[in-house]
Amino acid sequence: MILPTLKTELKQGTIKSEDGAVGLYSDEANVILDNTSNNLKLVAGNGGLLFYNYKSANPAVSDGKFTLKGAVTADIESGGYGFYLKNATINSVNGQVQGVPNFLNGMFDLAPGAQKVKK
Repeated sequence: MILPTLKTELKQGTIKSEDGAVGLYSDEANVILDNTSNNLKLVAGNGGLLFYNYKSANPAVSDGKFTLKGAVTADIESGGYGFYLKNATINSVNGQVQGVPNFLNGMFDLAPGAQKVKK
């Protein structure tokens, strides 16, 4: 059985996560964030997670996508988190988390003319 391609498109309003909530969850779907009109605001408040894309059926696999259109910005407030990377490996020499660029490039898709999420 082939599942349909699911998508959600957000063009305006404010998405704010806080107190343990997730703002945007893409479970094997495509969430389109279209800020070409500059009316979309994303906020990760204290204890909130803004982007999450792991499968509900297999939480070890990230499979959701967020497509960015226009200049999408996110405010990450004190105690807030932009994204969640499971099973990250920290380099014992320089302290950097391994795989972050590949994870983010897999999570976000840029529409023509779009820019990466800015903080």
